[in-house]
Amino acid sequence: MPFEHSPILQSIAQQCHRYEAMGTAAILAVKSSEVAFQPDPSCNSLGTLVKHMHGNMRSRFVNFMQEDGEKDWRERDDEFVNSFETQEELLKAWEEAWKVFWDAVEPFSDTDLDRVVYIRSEPHSILHALHRHMAHNAYHVGQMIYLAKMLRKEEWKSLSIPVGKSEEFTQKKRAEAKRALAEGDLRPDLDLNQITLPSRDLAKSVEFYEHLGAILIVDSLPRYARFWVPNGGTTFSLHHVEEPLHDPRTVIYFECRDVDAQVERLKSLGMEFLSDPTDERWLWREARLKDPDGHEICLYHAGVNRVNPPWKVQP
Repeated sequence: MPFEHSPILQSIAQQCHRYEAMGTAAILAVKSSEVAFQPDPSCNSLGTLVKHMHGNMRSRFVNFMQEDGEKDWRERDDEFVNSFETQEELLKAWEEAWKVFWDAVEPFSDTDLDRVVYIRSEPHSILHALHRHMAHNAYHVGQMIYLAKMLRKEEWKSLSIPVGKSEEFTQKKRAEAKRALAEGDLRPDLDLNQITLPSRDLAKSVEFYEHLGAILIVDSLPRYARFWVPNGGTTFSLHHVEEPLHDPRTVIYFECRDVDAQVERLKSLGMEFLSDPTDERWLWREARLKDPDGHEICLYHAGVNRVNPPWKVQP
């Protein structure tokens, strides 16, 4: 399986294969005489949608690492003028566009995700560029399906859970998961994404963590506050306590793409560090400081070595 050692890339590939297949189903559902159909003059036809996505994918992923994703030869405005006449032409262009995409991304591994590419001179990590690609495809594939469904009416075959079958589908999936768990084929669902810390001065601590880059999402001062860390989707919270905090062994880790730049920024805000950025023997680059309550904070970058270090336990 492609990307078998990269859960992130594997997840992106699964979704992209899904969008590709859904777009193919929409194309196969229409007749050649319907390629240029527009429900309204302001709307795109299936032909213009495929032409636009074909142009977009070729521009973005031809010479993906070497050239800007907005190529000089691209004529974006012309992509919204349909030039397809048959279903076969649509399908050929659709398959060609996706081949360009897959040829560009299949060599990647987790170590590539932080590398930088450019789209209209704007820097993107490869991970950001792939997420941008997924969002763009999801937007337009949805339009393709809507048009195909409008044209086929009652003949349309649902690509998701049919109306009226939601409960049946849910019960089926639950039964499958229960059976797989009983047979040892599925691990219990587990995701560590929330930590709560005690704090004697929430106001100071809230200011500290906002400076770090966390986003305050629950403000119940002076009793409680919760933050969201957008890059990983994790949340953590602070709750007020009166008693002294005695345990110095707890360390909270925040990963950042550029530890040195983050440390420099925080020092400019007056924060003092226990240690400056250092390459550790476990292949993480770390810097440490303390929050107002004395909790030790580690800012680090591990990249692939967080989950897949060279000494990872092999199954």
